[in-house]
Amino acid sequence: MSRFSFKSRVSRRSVSRPRLIDRLYRLTFEPLEDRTMMDSGVGSSGPASIVVGRTLSTPSLTPSPSYFVGEVQNNQVTVTYTVYNEQADPETGVLLTTTLEPGVTVANVSPQPDVSGQNLAWSLGTIQGYDRASVTLTVNLAGSSTTQLDAGAHVFATLDAGAVSNTTPAATLRTGNVSDPSLLASTPDANTTDPFVQEEAAKLSYDPQAIFNYLHTQVGYNSYTGSVRGARGTLWSSAGNALDVASLGVALMRASGVPAQYVQGTLSQSQAQSLILSMFPASYQTVGYIPAGTQTADPANDPQLLAETESHYWFQFNAGVSFKDADPLLTGGAVGQTFTAPSGTFAEVPNSLREKTEVKLVAEQASAGLFGLGGGLSTATVLDFTFNDVDLVGRPLNLGQFVNSTASGFIFSATVNTYTPFLVMTDEAFPQDPGQVMDGTPYQEVLTNFPLGSQVLTGVFLNVTLSGPQGPPETSERTLLDRIGFAARQNGAASNITASPGGLPAFNDFDRFTIDVMPSLQAPGPLILLQEVVQKAQASVQGQTDPNAQSHFLQSQLANINQTVAGTFMATSDRMSGQNAISTLVDAYYSRPRIIIVSSRVQPSADGTSAQLAFSIDLRRNSITVNPSPGQSAQAVIDYNAARGIQDSYLESAVFPVQAPTPDNPVGAAVLGTFTVFSAAADQGITIVKIGPDSLPTLAGLAISADAKARIQLAVQSGLIVYVPEQSVQLNGNPAVAWYESNPGTGELV
Repeated sequence: MSRFSFKSRVSRRSVSRPRLIDRLYRLTFEPLEDRTMMDSGVGSSGPASIVVGRTLSTPSLTPSPSYFVGEVQNNQVTVTYTVYNEQADPETGVLLTTTLEPGVTVANVSPQPDVSGQNLAWSLGTIQGYDRASVTLTVNLAGSSTTQLDAGAHVFATLDAGAVSNTTPAATLRTGNVSDPSLLASTPDANTTDPFVQEEAAKLSYDPQAIFNYLHTQVGYNSYTGSVRGARGTLWSSAGNALDVASLGVALMRASGVPAQYVQGTLSQSQAQSLILSMFPASYQTVGYIPAGTQTADPANDPQLLAETESHYWFQFNAGVSFKDADPLLTGGAVGQTFTAPSGTFAEVPNSLREKTEVKLVAEQASAGLFGLGGGLSTATVLDFTFNDVDLVGRPLNLGQFVNSTASGFIFSATVNTYTPFLVMTDEAFPQDPGQVMDGTPYQEVLTNFPLGSQVLTGVFLNVTLSGPQGPPETSERTLLDRIGFAARQNGAASNITASPGGLPAFNDFDRFTIDVMPSLQAPGPLILLQEVVQKAQASVQGQTDPNAQSHFLQSQLANINQTVAGTFMATSDRMSGQNAISTLVDAYYSRPRIIIVSSRVQPSADGTSAQLAFSIDLRRNSITVNPSPGQSAQAVIDYNAARGIQDSYLESAVFPVQAPTPDNPVGAAVLGTFTVFSAAADQGITIVKIGPDSLPTLAGLAISADAKARIQLAVQSGLIVYVPEQSVQLNGNPAVAWYESNPGTGELV
């Protein structure tokens, strides 16, 4: 059966500014599982309700790990105890206790505990769902002979009127020095400072054997090339290729104070085939009737899978006097067992093995009188940053622009709009942190009524490019501003752009574009914490009439709101896609990131008396690697993509709740998306037409916009099949059009 999947171009809803605070952020999402797994053969038991962990470091402005006596400076060690709430409900009355060993005294501590001799106790109050709380304790040691700092830490709390508790092992120092400090260092791929990695290490009691067992039994294999997910992405996906699984192993060991390094080797064909087949559990048995002559899947002999899998990685750790091999992916693996000869070791993943993402913003300008495409257009790159994909797991990039407008003149007036673009990388692990700011280059437009004096901003384009060992570079473009129009650009027609000094700037300080470059599954837990942060901020301005307070709320929380929308879409899609993979008997995973852009833009009304904050979610790249199970029809790839495409199109529209009309807002707020446009077409009796190379002439007769026709024509000419309503539908009193672009070869539809 031939089907198609898709990602729709844009979904949008608008909410009037006067009711913005009360209505816009009432985002409601279905409860999500703690660990959403798409990859076959992977599972884990439910987490403990509460976990306590600890890290050891030097007490300095730039602390470094301090797990060996030889690393201790000035006989002082800083112990950071962290309590993790492992589920969605708040835990109350949280009490953390520890007992310092004889000869260990307090040098500095925050917050202050209750002290009774060597016993310390902290009342941490309530820890919200999936949140955490930390205390920092710097201790003095009696001398180099002191190796045990405490008797372990204990945490007690109340959850749903019941008691929960947890204990972490004693904080101890190993004698001597670490052989190589880089073997305890945090790296982009094996980030030991990541709270999610530290949390997992605490759950595993910092025990090397428990870490290996977890990787061997709970983390599955996906076949792809290079470092894509890193430790966090592999943890969230419960799967990865050999290099990413090794990164998680190295990170967990180092976070436990155990030196670790990577090892590289080459598997034999039979070993690679065994690892490939591990992606398909025994339950994936082909059922039903497959007609004779049907092409069936044989993943164990797939040349690409074999090439990816034969290039193998594992890790070594030193928990005693020597390094031991740890290769958790292959069947029968045990600590100390290897499956091939090592060809090299390294402490950090080489840069050449990392998949990367470049984010570039291009501004296009034209001088007055030269607005046609025949000349006068110039472009400049005003923002350009490249990131390791492993650094983008759960770390969205938020694009905004500072806008400054100055006006002058009397007879001949002029307005100069200066735009300063910036990126802010935020982290789902720290939802209250404003994030890391990266500034671009300011650019201007000059709008004047003096003849030929204007320099007009005609377009702004966001390009996101994926590159690295996984394959050729891929660029996804998102148009943020186009005053010429897509159809005019394609057809080379002259465009009528007016330069009005009194016009509004192209962007404002509230416009935000949240770019999620996600190479792994999305963990739902951090999203719950993110929603709590937004709700608290909203409650702080509830009932406020001061527009400055409302503006501050918007500017401070738009990135969090956008990320909540994007993350909720991804987590829900992951869960449903995993169910579809099971029913279709395929293994599906991301070998390169999804690119999802959620936009929030303030758009003034035509008369300037009010404004709307419009949200949109745009799946710029939503491709996924699909491998049918052995013996399954190769057609299952198309079947899976079809189901996933329909699912994600619906989710794009459903992620924003529809606002029903009210007495003071009789129009309400509709969601504009491909799914809702096609539903409206059915309700309004509008026929859906199929446009391919043979039927392209029918496109001219459709009652849709010129830009839509130009885009559809380009899609058909590139080999896609398009499904589109024969005329624009009416949604909330406004015309709207959307379409599906089907790839007949892969089943994907854009």
